[in-house]
Amino acid sequence: MAALAALTRLQSLHLGGGLPLGEACCAALARNLPGLTSLQLTDCAELADPALYKLALLASRLRRLGLCGCVGVTDRALAVLLRGATRCRRGGSGEAGTGEQQTTG
Repeated sequence: MAALAALTRLQSLHLGGGLPLGEACCAALARNLPGLTSLQLTDCAELADPALYKLALLASRLRRLGLCGCVGVTDRALAVLLRGATRCRRGGSGEAGTGEQQTTG
């Protein structure tokens, strides 16, 4: 994650495939990628509410957030994150608890 600090102009990031994303990783993403507008966390089954809360710093900049397959994320955490995501539109289907929630812009 330390290498991300140099990627301040990065706009889109896809971290799918079951990466074990925890709170520290999500905090680093939010802190080090100020230009990020699209974040795909597909199939990150270990992603849970506390880690998603760390992404709240990104919420106002995100236009797209993909959480398909993130079964540890609840509707409550998603609602908290999306409160600040004024640029996101809801897309996809299902509920965050089943990991099929995606916002698009």
